[in-house]
This record gives sequence, structure tokens and C-alpha cells, in this order.
Amino acid sequence: MRIRSLDGLRGVAALLVVLGHMRLVLYDTPHSAIWSQPVLRHLLDILGVVGGHAVWLFFVLSGVVLTKLANRANFDYGRYLLSRLTRLYLPAWAAVAFAVITIIIVPRVTPGYGQWIDTKPTALTLQGILGDLTLVTGVNGGTISPLWTLQWEVLFSLLLVVFLAAFKRLHPVLGLVAALAGACLGSIGNNPFLLYMSMFAIGVVLAFAWEGLMARLVFLSRMHPGVFIVLSAGVIVVAVAANSLALLVTDVQITRYGLTMPIVGTVGSLLGVAALIVLAGVPGPFRAILETRPLQWLGLVSFSLYLIHEPVLVALVRVWGPSAFVLFVALILCLVAADLFSRFVERPTHRLATRMRQVPSKSPALAG
Repeated sequence: MRIRSLDGLRGVAALLVVLGHMRLVLYDTPHSAIWSQPVLRHLLDILGVVGGHAVWLFFVLSGVVLTKLANRANFDYGRYLLSRLTRLYLPAWAAVAFAVITIIIVPRVTPGYGQWIDTKPTALTLQGILGDLTLVTGVNGGTISPLWTLQWEVLFSLLLVVFLAAFKRLHPVLGLVAALAGACLGSIGNNPFLLYMSMFAIGVVLAFAWEGLMARLVFLSRMHPGVFIVLSAGVIVVAVAANSLALLVTDVQITRYGLTMPIVGTVGSLLGVAALIVLAGVPGPFRAILETRPLQWLGLVSFSLYLIHEPVLVALVRVWGPSAFVLFVALILCLVAADLFSRFVERPTHRLATRMRQVPSKSPALAG
């Protein structure tokens, strides 16, 4: 069964990524000095951290969803892999084409819009576009910077069976500790593969422990609803605080053996992300909010919004200039464009990928 509240959570995370990028326009241009005031700058920095760690939520959530999919009785790895790669690559390729069109219509030749806007590629190269289309080699062309996350989504999708074998028989507590340790080591050593793969591993651990967690939390919510509501509110506050704490960890860090160890920020943020995902699955106020129609719609278009918001934002700022009003208009246009992209690109691709994943009734995978 699809857990609809997780769709709503994904939608909120995608919106936070968009707002995190918009905040760069506010205080990273010479036309917006007011946003550099200490209080406003700090609030925008917190938004940036939360938006950045929303990507961490995507990784953990993918670990949960793909592991639950793999645990189905009729799971076929070959069909899953073909379906998953179709689901990732086709929308990404369409998004790159969309970005190329926006660059042709609104040339990026004039500087003066701030570091974030000005550092976007000013010229298109075939090598750069092809580099973006491969995904696994990273964002070579830079047509859409959020594509960097799909590199790790693809790699995890390819390595799913390895994660399943490693964590299926491991106690959830040990699995969580191992995954958090891997994330910390990846952060210490500046190893993105270890850092991000560990985040997917947290999702794998949550998926294996999902039924037990849900049973305990549902029992608590029914027997002690007041306690559960207070606990839920506390989890949300702590999760947001853990993300914001990363701002301080960059200055107050633990140093041993000459290594910088931002352990508090990494562990705190990942535990907060994991707690939000688990809480979203439990019947209660938080789940009910995530299942409201606006957030369900946001979840439906979340992948599209994530893919195409940057070219829309960059083009609009270059046409009208950076201002709070322009960003508000850009947000509306991003949501409209995401809905259209979802209708005409992502959903047809999703249906195609679903058909690819379905195992025929006479398949050996169902025999016996």
C-alpha cells in the first residue's frame, strides 16, 4: 500500500529546496542589501540549511520506498531496475531539454545578478549537456544543478540488492548505528559516496523495521493520545532544531587526530529526518496534515518541481531583476510549470515505468 503521507512529506521537502535557492537570490545580489541584515540573514541561513537537508530526506525516503518495494512477493530485480532507471532518466532528460530552451530564450550573458545566478553556465556545449544526461558522472554541464542528487539515486538503485543483503538480517539498532557511522565518516573524509549511500542505508533500516515501529507507535497513539501528540510535536521541533544546529556545528566542531568531525550536525540532522519519516506514517495530526489535498498535490508534482524550478527561477530573475516580488511570481510560475511538467512528462513516464515493473502472470518469479 502506498503511504500517502510520505508523498506530502516529499512535497514539503521539494518546496523547501526551492525556497532555499530563492533565498540565495535575496541576499546574494547587490540589489538586496536589506536581506543581509543580521537577523534576516540568520533566518535565511536556517532556511538554506533546512532546504539543503531536505535533499537528505529524499535519500532516506528513497531507501524506505525502494526497500518496501523489494520486499513484495512478486519483486523482479531486472524489471525493477529497468523501471527505476526509466523513472529517473526520462524526466531528467526532459528537464535538461527544458533548461536548454530557457537558456536559448533568455541568454545568460549579462552579469550582476549575484554569485548564484552569475555562476550558472552562460553557454551551452554538447559535451556539457551529454554529461548532465548521464547522471552518474555528476553535473558536468551545470544546466540544472539539482541533477547532482540523481547521481546518487541512480547508484543506490543499482546497488539496492547489496543494501538488502547487508541490512536484512541486521538488528535495526545496529543497522542504524552503522549507517550513521558511515555518514559521519563520509562527512569527516569529505567522501560523498560514503556520506550519501549511508543516508539511503538509513532508509533501508527504517523499511525493515517499519512494521514494528508502526505497531508500537499506533498502540501509543491509541492508548495515550495526549502523550503521542506531545511526543509528535517534540519530534518535529527537535528535527527542525537539529537541522538548524548544523549552522553552529561549522564553527564549534570536535577535532581529533587532525580531523574535523561535524558529528553533531550530521547525526542530529539524519535522526531528525528519520524521525519525521516515521512520524509521517503514524495516524495522527502530522499524518493528517500531510494527507491534505494541497500537500498531496505538492507531493504529486514534487519531482517535477525539483527538476525544473531552477531554470524558471534563473530566467525570470534575469528578465525582471532580483526582488522579493519577482521571487514570489517565480514561485507561482515554478508551481504551474511543475504541474504541467508532471502531467505531460513525469506521470506518463511513471505509468510506463510501472508497466515495465509488472511481472507477467506466467513469470517464474510467481511460480510455486
